[in-house]
Amino acid sequence: MRHAPATLRELKVADVLENEFGLSRVQLGDVSPLYAALPRLHTLTLRGEMVLGAMHLPELRELTLETSGLSRESLRSILSASWPKLEKLVLWFGSPEHGGDVTFEDVRPLLDGAGMPRLVHLGLCNAGFTDAVCQALPSAPVLRRLTRLDLSLGTMTGVGATALLGNAGAFTHLEMLVLTENLLDESSVEALETLGPEVWLQDQRDAGGSAGTVAYRD
Repeated sequence: MRHAPATLRELKVADVLENEFGLSRVQLGDVSPLYAALPRLHTLTLRGEMVLGAMHLPELRELTLETSGLSRESLRSILSASWPKLEKLVLWFGSPEHGGDVTFEDVRPLLDGAGMPRLVHLGLCNAGFTDAVCQALPSAPVLRRLTRLDLSLGTMTGVGATALLGNAGAFTHLEMLVLTENLLDESSVEALETLGPEVWLQDQRDAGGSAGTVAYRD
């Protein structure tokens, strides 16, 4: 990173075409040298397997991590960092076979929104615990600040749908709710369409034999 322009505002690493090859085969290694080299980054997208280290990007507005297996260590890096200007956070959690050992209890601090005062767009995607997220969201402090919530590629079933619908008033302020590629049946999809002005529910997967399995595993 010695020759990286310190004024760079946006960086996407391994921004490959969809389905070109699996995320687990994209080995980014230790990305922590990026932080000191690019202190003015506003947008950072990392796609593949990575080691985050101690994160310090005080100017960052958008952080997207697409991985087939997010580790607890990586999540701790995010939770322990200071994000005074972060507006968008999107995390793909992935599956255990690729090192995705994060549980819902590990994620719960994100729902408090501590250390992210400007966060308005939250994506908790490709997770094996989407139903638990849905049950916790109605009382989550961060929800009131969000304009966009993305729970796509996950394992949301009728249990999660019931949790959202039973607390519909908590979600009416959202400009967009993304629930694509989960495990919702037709009746749940029809009911959830009324939850907000823009609810994305396309490409639901068959829950039979798929329960607990995230959409993107490679």
